[in-house]
Amino acid sequence: MDRDKIEEQYKWDLRQVFKSTEEFENTYKVTQEKIKDFSKYEGIMDSDATNFYNTINTYYEISRQLDKLYVYTSMNFDTDTSNNKSQSLKLRVSNLYDEWSKVSFFVTPTILKKDYKDIEVFYKEEPKLLDYEIILKQEFRYKDHTLSDIEEKLLSNMGKLFNAYVSSYRMDTKEWNEFLEVAGDIYNSPQLQKLDGFVQHFNITRLQHIRSVAFLSFLV
Repeated sequence: MDRDKIEEQYKWDLRQVFKSTEEFENTYKVTQEKIKDFSKYEGIMDSDATNFYNTINTYYEISRQLDKLYVYTSMNFDTDTSNNKSQSLKLRVSNLYDEWSKVSFFVTPTILKKDYKDIEVFYKEEPKLLDYEIILKQEFRYKDHTLSDIEEKLLSNMGKLFNAYVSSYRMDTKEWNEFLEVAGDIYNSPQLQKLDGFVQHFNITRLQHIRSVAFLSFLV
């Protein structure tokens, strides 16, 4: 059914996300500038409680704005996948995500270089950091499975290439299935099957052995 034949009450109202294209563009520009500026925290993030809080707070501010941009462009694209303008907007946000991944790679490794007792001292020195207490505790659960700074940076820099690689394989069912077979038992594991998507799991998981398989599969 053509979209113009669907009643308005059954359509997404994207004005709830951004009221206009101008508002979208303004948010995009501000987020882009914040991403460019974020690298200033690398090397000083854990120097004191203030820098630690500012880094984490800015990190999540940017992440929230990126999520909002992504939801808008993805839903807008899904309304008409043949619309070149919608495709272009979605690609711009995807590229912005890639840039964000490259500059923010150091955040998790820097957090996990600390002992959690050090974080508790930071809570006392900068009480606003307590807003992220649950998130920080969650981070430390995966401390033994986190990659080194160099490995994290390498993976973040290859994100765009990996996404392009996946997209090309998805265009052909036969080739996509061959790619999935490379992952072997990992792909068939119950844990992986519970997730919404194969590639999403490889992209967000902190389990080192699974991320290694994803990385090596890409290089084959």
